[in-house]
Amino acid sequence: MKELELEFRDGYHGKNHTFKVGNTTVMMTPMIDEDYWVFRVKLHEDQAVIAFPKFSTMGIGFAQEEDWNTNLPYRCQTKNICAHIWGNRKYEEITRPMVMKAIQMLQKASKYYMENEKPTQENFGTKEDANAYIGRLFDFIKTKEPYTGDIK
Repeated sequence: MKELELEFRDGYHGKNHTFKVGNTTVMMTPMIDEDYWVFRVKLHEDQAVIAFPKFSTMGIGFAQEEDWNTNLPYRCQTKNICAHIWGNRKYEEITRPMVMKAIQMLQKASKYYMENEKPTQENFGTKEDANAYIGRLFDFIKTKEPYTGDIK
């Protein structure tokens, strides 16, 4: 197995995803892409397993996903995370032992980050941030085909 290397994006704490307007607090998933990460382990060509801020914890998943939003919190069992994200591996050259090792590295780093490095206060956005976020979200939704459920 090739030697895997953990990358850390120092000072990166994600984008605003918590908004407080009056007495109301709203948490939303930020616009997430392959560049939204605190920790990354590159596996093959342009594919990596990443750890990123997710609602007061860290999520782990592949950087590039065919099946969008396939990730789990870092505190889940390594084998469960691997099984859950496996379908997004992208390349045959990416093996289960590689992914398991990468997840273990990200879990250890995420545990340390959550206990020692995570900002102590929520990163609250302003009312204007919330309006801009919702505007971008609606623009994104308008560009996609309507969802049709497959449960009969």
